[in-house]
Parts: sequence; C-alpha cells; structure tokens
Amino acid sequence: MDALIKREQAEYAREGVVCDHIEYPSNAEQVSLLGGKGGIFALLDEECRIPRGSDEALVEKMHAGFEKSRPGLYSRARFGAGAAGAALAAEVGPETLFCVRHYAEEVQYTARGWLEKNRSAVRHEVTELLAGSDYPLLSLPSGAALEAPPLSTGQSSRAPSVSGVFRESLRSLGAALLVTQQHFVRCIKPNSTKTPHSLDAAYVQRQLRYLGVGAVLEIGRAGYQVKLPYASFLGRYRCVVFDQPGLLDGPPREAAERLLRAAAGKLDGNPDWLASREAQLGTSKLFMRPA
Repeated sequence: MDALIKREQAEYAREGVVCDHIEYPSNAEQVSLLGGKGGIFALLDEECRIPRGSDEALVEKMHAGFEKSRPGLYSRARFGAGAAGAALAAEVGPETLFCVRHYAEEVQYTARGWLEKNRSAVRHEVTELLAGSDYPLLSLPSGAALEAPPLSTGQSSRAPSVSGVFRESLRSLGAALLVTQQHFVRCIKPNSTKTPHSLDAAYVQRQLRYLGVGAVLEIGRAGYQVKLPYASFLGRYRCVVFDQPGLLDGPPREAAERLLRAAAGKLDGNPDWLASREAQLGTSKLFMRPA
C-alpha cells in the first residue's frame, strides 16, 4: 500500500500537482503494531532472549501492552460460534490466543510454538554444505537465501531471529517495489469446492478483500483517477468546443485549460474545477476526478 501511495505522490511531484488535500487510506497503525518499536515482533524477540520465556508469557505481555493502547487493532481472543478463529480456540486453548484487525478483517492467532520457531536458525555450515552440492536442487538455496540479510544501520550484531530476517526482507522488498514498475496478476477462485459453473460471491469477495484489491481502488479514488496527456485530452474532448475552434490554438497546456473552462461553462452552476482541485494542470498531463 505504501509503495502505491508513494508512486502516486512521486508522479504528482514530477508534474507539479498539489496533493496535500488528498487523504489516502493507511495501514500504518497495523504495520506499527506488528513491526514497529515495541510491537508484536519486538516483544517476540525480547521474550526469546529471556531464559524462561514462554509463549504464554509473550501473549500476556501483548495483552498488557496493546489491549488498552490499541483497542481498535488488538484484542484478546473472543469465543463463540461467531468469533474470529472459533475453531482455533477449540483446538489450542485460550492461553496463547489473541486477535489482530488487519485492513481486510479481524484474524485470531495462536502464539503456540512461536518462541521455538523464532529461535530457529540455519547454521552457517549447513548453508555452505548445501551451496556446494553437485545437485542443482540442493544448491539453489544459497547462503544469501537461507541466512539473514545484512543488518540495517543501527541494528544489533546479535544473531537475527526468524522474525528479524522476515522484517528485513520486507524492508528490502518495499525498497525494490519503489524502483520498479509493478504489474499485478490476481488469481481468484470462483468457489472452494472446485465445482465447474459455480460462483460463490461471498467467497470471491473475501479473496478480493484479502488480496488488497479494495485498498488499491481506494488509493486510486482518493487521488486523480483520470490522467490524460494534453494531446489525448484535446483530441478526445475537442468536440465540446466545436463552435469555438480558436480555444484549441496555442500551447497544449493553455488550450487544455481553456477547453476545461469552456466545458464547465456549459454546465449548471459553471463549476470551477481548477479552483476546487477537482482537476489540476500538470507539466504534461491533465489530472481529473470523475464527477
């Protein structure tokens, strides 16, 4: 989400478009809860360093740290047929359960086995042995893939935990997304039973929500959905001023502004789209919000 927002803002900056009035959806609070200073992953690493740390103690610390300070994002597990993760509660018991509300919906987790998994590390000798194998399949996971990535500035030289490696990988991925052109392919299952000619609308809707498609649309709707180079704008809408062809003369940016004002003048109330920032003139494009 952050990568998409920053890409939008970078384009506005290049075009000289003012965007301080645009309010984008944000998942910053969820990111802070999970990976921020004093967040869930930080508490997990801290509990792993305690000689007698336990999964149950970790969950109690999360309850104490987040239940009141982040009431909309974190909560204790709830029970009953309608609660998130009701089946999970019946399977593992309540001591290690907690709930986090993500951008899609609330999810119930169990921290059972977290400390053991977080301490797991692949020894350097093992990565060297695999990397030196004559079998291509075994040599594929090089040391760089199995071991932790280089630590960021200011990080401790202590052997990184699994969650630490994960967070560092996410930072690297986020940096890579900002310098690449993304193309998304969304694979949606029509139903959970692999039945032909059957569309389960609720099942499809849930997948779209979890894939973040709704969040992507929200980001687009918050900004300017229509971004037309001036030549395209003039070519498409020149018919609006067919009786005033002189308005299209001159530099494309100025001609586009005249065309835009002439189109507004034909509507009731003569709206000033430029003053209200419903439309803005960039360096090479016209930015508009659909009416």
